[in-house]
Amino acid sequence: MIYNTSVSEAKEKFILMHNDSRMGDTELDIVYGYNSCGTVILYHSILNNRPISYIKIHLDPLQLIILKN
Repeated sequence: MIYNTSVSEAKEKFILMHNDSRMGDTELDIVYGYNSCGTVILYHSILNNRPISYIKIHLDPLQLIILKN
């Protein structure tokens, strides 16, 4: 679950995901609260010689998003 607590400002959030089983995935399903496509892109990179996975989400004021693994 991701929530923007601001009542007036949109925010962009980068959320680090657990790496153990996600490196082959490219999308996460959205259960509630985002756009109509129903998925967000899962990005993969290297940080300090370790693989990381993350998502980038744009949140409108007071927007709540629920994601599914």
